[in-house]
Amino acid sequence: MTKNAKPGPSAPLPEIDWVSYGRCPNLPLSSLTALGRQLLTAVPARMTAALTGSREQLQFELARAEAGYTEHLLVPDPQSKRPIDMAADISWGALHGRMESLAMLPHDRYPSAARAATLRDLLFPQGLSFLTLEYGAQWAEAERRLKVIEQQRLKSEIDALCGSEVLVEVRRCHAEYAEMIGVTTPTGPMTAGAGVSARAEAMAMPALKVDGNDAQAVDAAAARLIGEIRAGQGPRLLHAVTYRFKGHVSVDPGTYRDAAEVQAAKLNDPLLITRRQLLEQGATATDIDAIDRAAQAEIEHALQVAEAAPWPKAAAAYEDIMNSGAGVWK
Repeated sequence: MTKNAKPGPSAPLPEIDWVSYGRCPNLPLSSLTALGRQLLTAVPARMTAALTGSREQLQFELARAEAGYTEHLLVPDPQSKRPIDMAADISWGALHGRMESLAMLPHDRYPSAARAATLRDLLFPQGLSFLTLEYGAQWAEAERRLKVIEQQRLKSEIDALCGSEVLVEVRRCHAEYAEMIGVTTPTGPMTAGAGVSARAEAMAMPALKVDGNDAQAVDAAAARLIGEIRAGQGPRLLHAVTYRFKGHVSVDPGTYRDAAEVQAAKLNDPLLITRRQLLEQGATATDIDAIDRAAQAEIEHALQVAEAAPWPKAAAAYEDIMNSGAGVWK
């Protein structure tokens, strides 16, 4: 460049996104408090009034954060779900793996290999991808597979092909998984306060709690509440308390309940109570037996109709559901 040469135009400075400098770093609380303490030690001796106010505010917020973090450390950590989730994944992986390895053999030479391939495709049409779903969805998918095994009576065949210990382990892990996500947890520990009725009363909705094992008491309570509703007195809640004799689902052994408790509850079976009431009111055993047979025939007919019915269209999955965002029924 010569002495009298003029410099050319300088390149424009890049724009600065000031927002990124004012955003709180994405750090755990312990690291953030440590960073805050370092900032306090780095402040100059002489500051403007605005900086002094910022320092005092930072000191206040740090004290609050450290106190909250100390309380957090004193709370016992809940049992990690990861070991139970891993055990369930391993058990399903073992079942899939044994079917997969056996299915690799020549099907024309080994009929068991062909059958293993059929069962693999039946139970694992998308492989083990269901194990990557969130807890509730994974349990539902696992439950559906166990129902297929039960309904099609595949247990003996799977035991012969894969070893009896594999399906035993799958069921054990599935039961623990259900308890982990609350499917098989008793209502008491999961429901604070006086129960379901209290929830309604907290929203100014009158509630009536009744013995759900007494059909006549439920009928009288329902008639009373329906009359109040039809009279324009607003919504009502009927809480009919009963007892479930079996597990939550078909594959749930219900081992989280005392066997003696279940047997005692069966003495209050609603059908037994209703039978005693009808006999006391003048009905004959012959009449009651005829009602039982008619009800059983109705149930069997409904099962036959359901089993013979075609599968619903996929679009039906989006009907009669609640869109929580919009707050309306579809």
